[in-house]
Parts: sequence; C-alpha cells; structure tokens
Amino acid sequence: MSKSILIIDDDAELRKSLRAGLLRDGFDAIQADSAASAAEILRRVSVDGIILDRMMPETDGLSFLRALRKSGIDTPVIMLTAMDGGDNAACGLEGGADDYLAKPFQFRELVLRIRNMIRKSGARDGVSDGVLDGVLDARAAARANLVRTGGEFLARGRPLLLSAREKAALTEMLDGKIAEIPPMTAKRLREKLALAKLENIDIITERGRGYKIIPVK
Repeated sequence: MSKSILIIDDDAELRKSLRAGLLRDGFDAIQADSAASAAEILRRVSVDGIILDRMMPETDGLSFLRALRKSGIDTPVIMLTAMDGGDNAACGLEGGADDYLAKPFQFRELVLRIRNMIRKSGARDGVSDGVLDGVLDARAAARANLVRTGGEFLARGRPLLLSAREKAALTEMLDGKIAEIPPMTAKRLREKLALAKLENIDIITERGRGYKIIPVK
C-alpha cells in the first residue's frame, strides 16, 4: 500500500514539484498551503508522514508542530527550512520534528529521509531482541557487525573512523544511554554507519532527550 505524505508549504510551486516527485516515487501526496488548512486535513484523514515548511505566514511551521505534538499526534515529520545551522536544527528537533532538511535540497535525499523516517517510526514498536528500554545493547550490536574493542569500533571487521565526540556518543548509546549530542553529530554517525553498510541498525531521535541506536528489522 502506498504511503501518504502531507506537504505543508506556502510556496505553491514547491508544493507542486514535491507532489509530482512523490507521486513518481510511489507515494500518495496531499497538499496544504498553511498550518490552518493542514490542521483541517488532519482532522479528516490520517497520513504516514508530513513534510513541513518552517517559515510560513500566520502560524509558522514550528508553532504548528508543537501544537501537533501537544495534541498527541505523533505522525513523523521532516521539517524543511531555509534557516540552516545546528541551533535551528536543534530547535526543530526539540519542537517535535523527526528530521530536518535545509533548503535548497536534493529531492532524492528528501525521499530517502522520508522513507527512513517512516521506517523508523514503525520500527519503534516491537524492537525487543537485544534491546534494553528501547536501546540497542552491545550483544545485539555485535550481531549487527558493530563491535567495540578497547576505545575503537569495528564495522564488519574494519575500523570505523570516528571523531572523539562520535566515539563517545556511540559508546554511550551502546551502554544503554541516550546520547545528548548535536543533530549534526548524530547525522554524521548515521552516514558513517550507512557507509559501513550497517543497514540493520540505525540512530533515531528520542524527542527532548537526545539519540539512541536501535536494530532495524
């Protein structure tokens, strides 16, 4: 069954372009030109994911997202923003976004992030093998070909090249902790795990707390 995506953006040309691209990639796509019209749509239909522009007239994207989360709606949201930088990204994530992407962006990257976002949303339920309170433990990591030896990490038997901050964060996560790290550090870790072809584990956002590593079935 096709996944449905709600596009919320006041830029009509961008909405049209995003919808056309999503339809080509097998998604169903619904458009809203404001937070008010998006709220009305969400009262009538359920969607699998939301693409949300941060800068909109009247109610901005971040205010809309906070209200959405406060109402109990946990639909995964990727926020699009022209406001680049770690602080702005952190603000969006703390407000309830599952991911963010700075404008201008590559459509292919957006689609990959949407797919990952939806997959992780489903993976949060029922991930029990090797998990303590929803966090991947070291035994499950070893089965996923990620091994900690001394102060280093091996991915599929090869050294995983990490900065000191990335090593500390990954160590925390494998110790069953939520790592309080900047979004860009989490992004770099995700990219390095992906490059090492560790596709059965992922790093996800624990809203308002930080990041954790989980198995992906």
